[in-house]
Amino acid sequence: YAWASRFLGIPVKAIQEIRDFIPSPRIGSFLSALEEALGGWRVDDCRNITRDGTECPPVHDTIRLNARQAKTFLVEGTRFLRSVEDPETKLLLKIGPDWSGLILTVLAPFERAGTAVELIQRCWTRARELNFLRGEAFSLSGEFLERGAQDWQDLFLEPENLRAVRRVIDLVNQRGTALASRGMVLMGPPGTGKTLAARIMLNTAECTFLWVSARDFYRSGAFGGLAYAFELARECAPTVLLVEDVDNWIDRYVVDLMKTEMDGLAQHAGVVTVVTTNAPEVFPEALIDRPGRFHDVLRFGLPGPAIRRAMLDRWLPQSEKAAASDAAERAVVASEGWSGAHVRELVSFALVLRDQDGLSLAQALDRAVQKVQEQRELIAERQAETGRYRPGA
Repeated sequence: YAWASRFLGIPVKAIQEIRDFIPSPRIGSFLSALEEALGGWRVDDCRNITRDGTECPPVHDTIRLNARQAKTFLVEGTRFLRSVEDPETKLLLKIGPDWSGLILTVLAPFERAGTAVELIQRCWTRARELNFLRGEAFSLSGEFLERGAQDWQDLFLEPENLRAVRRVIDLVNQRGTALASRGMVLMGPPGTGKTLAARIMLNTAECTFLWVSARDFYRSGAFGGLAYAFELARECAPTVLLVEDVDNWIDRYVVDLMKTEMDGLAQHAGVVTVVTTNAPEVFPEALIDRPGRFHDVLRFGLPGPAIRRAMLDRWLPQSEKAAASDAAERAVVASEGWSGAHVRELVSFALVLRDQDGLSLAQALDRAVQKVQEQRELIAERQAETGRYRPGA
């Protein structure tokens, strides 16, 4: 404040302080817009003044604009600005890190507060026009996600579930923002393919993909974080908004928010909301059984023999499948009641045994089946001892 008082030529009590918050996903767009806006201002000085009045060097950092572009910006420091058109108009513009983004602070004389507010608003308007996030895959924390090579051939579901999941991605790819808002619930026990389905949806969606998980709510809370996610999804439409393991943090406030966002006054064209859950019982009937919100409610169960056979056929080395066909069939029978994740672990462990112990693939499969069975029995036994065992879970 002492620095601001000297630069502005007014006492501290005559200074107007205006603050704004820049969330992590928007940093690249906003700082790019700010650079453009500062074209009409001269930077008299740039200092990084700490809370106790001492100084550090201004901090610049390389910020990813999207999956392909990055740019270096000032992320911690104070610019002393003077208008090019009117040199008597002066502002201090400070920027610094926060837990989940950046804090922007403008210090100006009271009579120039409108100029400061206008500058910030102009930056937000331009940032939304730039919108480097549109078409990208990213998390709510601002991390860009790689679209991998896995596709629908790597997803093993009951035919009706697979058709429904593929259909919603085909719809958003074909219709874009012309697609009416849709919702989908993927429910079932762990290891049955919900996260894998979401990952393949990410890989095959030709639009923005926003992935939301509990870690994104560490600072904002579930309500604030999800409200922000819907806002981003609308701005970046067409968008697939994936909300992972919603049962971990859903409450009545979040339920009300989802009802409003998915079927409220505003129609959010081009936004597909997909939620995954291990515990569908936490969803109130008013949310999940209301036409127009969730168009597909899919139960992912444990894979049957045909699907387990298809998994082994896909994951075992092609050159060794014929010699190991009998062992593979024994594995299909022995894996009754296993999740897809357990079958995947079976194959991974068999390949380790083959390479490390010099076994044939057939021998390795038989040993791997025995090992996975022993591990599952040990876990079930321990759960029973601690009172956490639930029959049939």
